[in-house]
Amino acid sequence: MTINLEKSIDVSAPVEDVYNVWSQFSNFPDFMGSTHDTEITEQEENKFISWQTLKGVRSNATVRFTPIEDGRCTTVTVSVHHPNGLGGADQGP
Repeated sequence: MTINLEKSIDVSAPVEDVYNVWSQFSNFPDFMGSTHDTEITEQEENKFISWQTLKGVRSNATVRFTPIEDGRCTTVTVSVHHPNGLGGADQGP
């Protein structure tokens, strides 16, 4: 079963600062707990970052950065797609 998740939050920081935190992948375990082996599939500075998992539960995701309040704050939207559900690892072709 395919699962799609999406969540948005507003952050009291300019888009450049928020993007810089998200683009420093080595820091992810500091604020996200456990992380998976991933690769970046597409990226545009201060706009979005897209990635996919390399092993385990198959997923792809995008985080988008939208400036609000004259650029003083940023809406961060994370969209995650699990084509095989949350429990199924990709078995390959």
